Amino acid sequence: MNKIRLRGLLKLVGGCVLFVIIFSNIYNNGLGDPSKGNLFKLIAIGFPGAIALVGLIETLTGLPFSHISNVWDNLTSWQRGVYGLLVVVVAFIAVFFVLVPILGEMLM
Repeated sequence: MNKIRLRGLLKLVGGCVLFVIIFSNIYNNGLGDPSKGNLFKLIAIGFPGAIALVGLIETLTGLPFSHISNVWDNLTSWQRGVYGLLVVVVAFIAVFFVLVPILGEMLM
């Protein structure tokens, strides 16, 4: 495993662990009084989630996240269209068939 994929895997695992810790803490304790600025806790969930997604991209592609834009720009237009559509389809599948049932079970 090359260095970039290993670094990406560490970001993915670390981001997921932090996401679960923060999410479970907020889920168990509630958001508190929203008039006192406690909605900031929702932003705290997003940061480790973003780090985990960066790690996932680095692990899958083997490229540093900062170079992904250059690679994307060098693709031909039909390749960008196909890959972009694939990303959207995978995102919809992940949301509707993975996240929705999990959150539905947690909220019941």
